[in-house]
Amino acid sequence: MHADLLILQICDFLDDGDGIYRLHEPSRFLARLPGVVVIDCHYYHHLLPRLIESADVLILQFFHNWDFLPFIDQRRQRGQVTVFEANDNFYDVQPWNPIAEGWRDQAIQEEYRKYMRHCDAVQTSADFLAGLWKPFARKVAVFPNQLPEIPPLTDPPDRPLTIGWGGSPGHFADWYAIVPLLRRWLADHPDVHLAVMNNDLAKPFFDLPPDRYHFTSFGTLHDYLRFLPSLDIGLAPLLPTGYNRGRSDVKFLEYAMSGVPGIYADLEPYRATVQNGQTGFLYSTGDELISHINELATSPDLRRRIRRNAHELVSQNRRLDRHISERLSFYRSLFTRSPKGADLPPEILSAAEIEGNYLRLRPGEAERAFIAATARNKPPEIASAVAAVAQRFPDFHHALLHHGRHLNDARRYADALAVLRRVQEISPLSAAVLCELARAHYLLNDFSTAQAAFEKALEINPDFHPGWQYFLRFLRHTRRAGATDWAQKARQQFPNDFGIALLAIALHPPATQIELLGELLGESSARPHPDDFASPPVFAAAVSEALKSTGPTPAALAMLGRACEVFPESARLADIFARALFAADKIEESHAQYRRALHLRHVARSYQADYPRDDGSHYYWQFAEHIEEHKL
Repeated sequence: MHADLLILQICDFLDDGDGIYRLHEPSRFLARLPGVVVIDCHYYHHLLPRLIESADVLILQFFHNWDFLPFIDQRRQRGQVTVFEANDNFYDVQPWNPIAEGWRDQAIQEEYRKYMRHCDAVQTSADFLAGLWKPFARKVAVFPNQLPEIPPLTDPPDRPLTIGWGGSPGHFADWYAIVPLLRRWLADHPDVHLAVMNNDLAKPFFDLPPDRYHFTSFGTLHDYLRFLPSLDIGLAPLLPTGYNRGRSDVKFLEYAMSGVPGIYADLEPYRATVQNGQTGFLYSTGDELISHINELATSPDLRRRIRRNAHELVSQNRRLDRHISERLSFYRSLFTRSPKGADLPPEILSAAEIEGNYLRLRPGEAERAFIAATARNKPPEIASAVAAVAQRFPDFHHALLHHGRHLNDARRYADALAVLRRVQEISPLSAAVLCELARAHYLLNDFSTAQAAFEKALEINPDFHPGWQYFLRFLRHTRRAGATDWAQKARQQFPNDFGIALLAIALHPPATQIELLGELLGESSARPHPDDFASPPVFAAAVSEALKSTGPTPAALAMLGRACEVFPESARLADIFARALFAADKIEESHAQYRRALHLRHVARSYQADYPRDDGSHYYWQFAEHIEEHKL
């Protein structure tokens, strides 16, 4: 198979809205254009390195791999193009969202910023998001979500009037915020039914008889599209959060395609799309929402007109086949020289699912075995399973690297070196492999070889965050010459990373550490998220270590006072501050901090007594906080 232009997307074959609207359907439609071949490839696939070298255009979405950054620069040098997909405001994720904990990690936040800076362009789904990414990206393109197919409009069946909503768990609070209004309205309209599709946690939001309340558990996009025709009036509530302002108008597209007249929050996702009163309604207040519900509920003619207009609008303007060439034109505009194209070898063709010029490389035998091995629950079981995969597939980078890491963990350093040298032959420019080799040499007390490997890794990939973490810890334990110079380089490379800052500060003399810790507290950009409960104990440990040498100097006491202001919920810092104050003969102030630490202990133990097991109650607390902070 020959491609005049080969486009490669690295993906996880998702069946949710992002997977379909942003990944797989655009790939299918791009592959229908003349001369274009598109491959969706799983990020663990053993053929991926070969494809990365040959693809004219590479598209990265939801991609986490620090080791990959140098390849983007190499591709640019070869005249190839790399585009990063960023279609959510990852820096304002709702606290109950399953991905929120990961996104509070400053390293992950910085990883995405690095990708945006390295790639030739960023593509996104909304103008609001484009504004967020422009400071980091070379170029930004907005490709709104489009519909791959639109079925004909059919009349709704004869049934009780049904109002409702379907959405992802990330929109719990958006739905919960309008529950009181909708509950009162439903009480005044006992003939109206409610249909909802969401995570089961949302089911108790309403207490209606089963014959009036039709709840569907959250599922795939296909499940959701089958649910939508059960609605006669569709709601689209959004709180005015940074995350929601960056959402797309896909809810309107889905309602319109399904013949559901909708009422939408008057925010960025819908303002430019919904023609108020013609293709749907926009609301800014609870009273406006109820008013629009009443209009639609009492007028079948209005519902018919809205659904007909909306369906006609998306049929004419929001079909993917009518917009896909815009993507291709943008990709072509990024080339500094003519794309080379490619002839796909039989090995790739035989491993792929082929639909015309659209190929899918899902996980094969090696990849499935590796994924299953790493999904085990206990570390010894993981290590054993990964070792078996590495033995079965001796050229599989991911299995070999993980096997080498597990051998280091098991203190089998000579065996680890043998495996890791094999991985290095396969992937000579992998900073991850070099850092694991460095770790093995360190554990064998070969500090010079270890440092050389660390420095080589960071020369190849200066943005390799895990390598900096490894190296700074190595320098702290070995006290090598030039450690403070490396500490400064690390801070320059990651100026907004609290964890890297603490590792770097530990390489300075104790008195300087106290000064630098105080400065770090003043850097709001580097401060961890308020819900990051792991960082304050790490900061407290750094302070405690420095105090062993300096004692309670005025500078140390001032820094501790500021630390307790920045982290008021840390009993450990309160205790450290109290001990330092006592040693400085500031007895009353010391007692005040001890009492504060004791109070925090009482609060923690009281919570543990109330909730010995997590029963999900805290989600409602988060919803309430979220709603109060983002009222319309």
